[in-house]
Amino acid sequence: ILGCLFTVFVLWAWRWPLVHQWFAKRPDLSGTWKGVVVSKWTDPRTDKELPPIEAYLVVRQTFLSLHIDLLTKDSNSELLATTMLRDSVGLWEVVGLYRATPRSLVRDGSPIHFGGMVLELEGFNPSALRGEYWTTRETKGELHFTNRTKRLLFSFDAASKAVYV
Repeated sequence: ILGCLFTVFVLWAWRWPLVHQWFAKRPDLSGTWKGVVVSKWTDPRTDKELPPIEAYLVVRQTFLSLHIDLLTKDSNSELLATTMLRDSVGLWEVVGLYRATPRSLVRDGSPIHFGGMVLELEGFNPSALRGEYWTTRETKGELHFTNRTKRLLFSFDAASKAVYV
């Protein structure tokens, strides 16, 4: 019985409003977030930075685990290690290490690489996720996600057609 109760709590009950607010005390990020990646990389051919890149952050979360994938038109990134932390003033952030796998047709100019990221959550029931990233290709940039659907969408095409609030 205890095992069943624990499983129900870890998978679902921690999100129930009263349990979430008074006992679980962990932001629920689950769903697909719509936003942009702003790269600070400068194209050596044009000497210009890239325009913002349409991106989707897919968050699968239980009380004990957090799995995040980033989808863009040309690449998928998977967090290999991640954690959610509270800073010294009580604000939440997600910190992670990821592997980016560009699609095979763009991989000559954009090889598979690794990186790190920090996302700051705006509020306990976040309305936005904002942060920064850096890579083993010596690139860096910012991440901005401001709209979310509770649906989990695992392809760029599906995510780009969804309705977000």
